[in-house]
Amino acid sequence: MDEARRFRFLIPPFFLALSVATGLYFSDFGFGRALESYGNEQLVLFGAVAGASLLPVGFFVTSVSILCLHLFARIRGWGSHEAVLAPQAWERLWPLLSTTKPLSREWHLYGSATFDHELISTGVHEWIQRRWTTFNVSIHSVTAVVVAHLAVLSPIIHESWQWALLTLLFGVILGVCGAVAWRHTMRMLEFQASRSAANQTQSDKSLQPAVVTATRRA
Repeated sequence: MDEARRFRFLIPPFFLALSVATGLYFSDFGFGRALESYGNEQLVLFGAVAGASLLPVGFFVTSVSILCLHLFARIRGWGSHEAVLAPQAWERLWPLLSTTKPLSREWHLYGSATFDHELISTGVHEWIQRRWTTFNVSIHSVTAVVVAHLAVLSPIIHESWQWALLTLLFGVILGVCGAVAWRHTMRMLEFQASRSAANQTQSDKSLQPAVVTATRRA
């Protein structure tokens, strides 16, 4: 697993645990008494299980988040939330991909991924990846703090306005951060498509005199 994906899976569980701990705190849960009721070996085992659960929990939260993003994209009429560009950008980008597939919404995700990973310079690609990682971590963390409220199904925790207010605060901050990162990612893809199309046009124009000369000689 690459570092960026591992990072996406590890951060949301911390927000999930923090949110649940906040809910317990405002439910007058006695952390001190709970810790005293367990021995050192039990606490070590609990810590080991919690550490081993980070990736699976992160994968589950991320899966819920991605499902919500897919549903949102369908509602908005997008092919995918990962490839939302203006029609003019697609018209400039598609000829650069050297594909026989038609310019259709069903191929937008694959076209943008090919453009990003194969045709954009390494430096710009890394810039896009940093913004995309920020978007994913932010949105998945929003999902984590919301999912944490399922803990109210437990008899030891109940909903409180303080907990809900903190969830709303985290959701707004992380949501805005994710939205800005998503917008930057899409805008950069559009900008790079315009540059690539312009370079291709200039390259074609530079070849025209040579083609004309060769034709005359023939």
